[in-house]
Amino acid sequence: MSSLFLPKARPAGVPGWLATRLDDAARRLEAAGVPTSAREDWRYTRLGARTALAGRALPTRGVARPSARLEIIDGVWDSSRSCVPDALVVTTLADAVARELPGVTTLGAIADADEPSLHASLASFPTGLYVHVPAGRPVPGEVPLIELVISASRSGVTHTRVLIVAEAGAQVCVVERHQGHPGAERLAVTEVVVGAHATVDHVRLGLHGWIDSAPDAAEGVEFGTVAATIAAGGRFHSHVVSLGVGTSRTAVHATLRGAGAHAALRTLSATPAGCSHDHYTVIDHAVPGATSTQTTKSLIADGGVASVVARVLIGRGAVQSSANQSLKALLLGASAKANLKPQLEIDNDAVKAAHGAAIGRLDPLQLFFLRARGLDAATARALLIAGFVREVADTIPNAGLAGEVVRYVLGGLDLPSGLDGDDLSERDLDTVDGGEVHP
Repeated sequence: MSSLFLPKARPAGVPGWLATRLDDAARRLEAAGVPTSAREDWRYTRLGARTALAGRALPTRGVARPSARLEIIDGVWDSSRSCVPDALVVTTLADAVARELPGVTTLGAIADADEPSLHASLASFPTGLYVHVPAGRPVPGEVPLIELVISASRSGVTHTRVLIVAEAGAQVCVVERHQGHPGAERLAVTEVVVGAHATVDHVRLGLHGWIDSAPDAAEGVEFGTVAATIAAGGRFHSHVVSLGVGTSRTAVHATLRGAGAHAALRTLSATPAGCSHDHYTVIDHAVPGATSTQTTKSLIADGGVASVVARVLIGRGAVQSSANQSLKALLLGASAKANLKPQLEIDNDAVKAAHGAAIGRLDPLQLFFLRARGLDAATARALLIAGFVREVADTIPNAGLAGEVVRYVLGGLDLPSGLDGDDLSERDLDTVDGGEVHP
């Protein structure tokens, strides 16, 4: 794991602004050293010895046809396996830097955070991916859907870097699928620039260790970071879904830089036995009049550990800010463990802010009610769990993908994944108190 955070030599031929940024990242990485549990923001991440686990394939179904499909394999963008429409500008980050494409100077500077993942992967930018989304909708009446598949074909260390620039007034949904060899050690960073009055939905599916071509027993490590900057009137909706074999940590940093900017961070994790999922989120209200929400749902099987640290920073001058946090965990076994830590850090009085956290188990009365209607125990549990995850899954702006996420969750926890149609109807879920599980 320590090799993921070793400083790398600065690539040759970079412009002055990037050379300065690379040198600063190397200094900060060297000063911070390899992350340990002594760091407050890494205290829940399992960094010690790990037990070998077997990878598995998860059920998938087709979603809406994407406007673009981009593939990154072992940290390198593969243009031959990608499909790019004329409306998008897609190229390597090295090419974007050389041509000074719009927004490329934000590379490495979107989140001014002491996050080792941001610094460790910056020197790997040349093989990374640059995506430019123009204003408006290229196809009338449709929001462009970009599918980005990031894979590891082998064990070992892989660094991946992606920069997405959405122009003012643009609308786009980006779906990242992170999957790969169970023995891979991966560090992936995606930076997003949300222009004024633009809307970006970003869905990150972490399926580490679940892939057909790699069924051998091994346990991998995945560290991912999403960093976004949102201009005035912009909307950034983050959906992080973690379903992996091994250890994973996903950090999301959103900085609200314009009046009326909004960030919604939603996290869903399903943690199998022996695995650890760690989520760390930060929303920085850097200006007055911005709003944010955070919603997390964690499902933990017997022997699994899931942790969430959610921070909201509202500075002295960020008056008229509004923030809300809701963290919930559902324990599915006697030895399942959850760590939830909501944090509001507020330096002025002219704000609206609320937070809450709850940890509990399935309601036995709800299970009894469903069993009385003729459902077997496994299906009754699956139906309740499906209702629990809907608060996150249903916010994904693609019905097919939302349904796929629910099936991933159920399949990953060895629950019936064939629930569909009438089984997931509003009528059925409403009978169990709106599908909500009350810890």
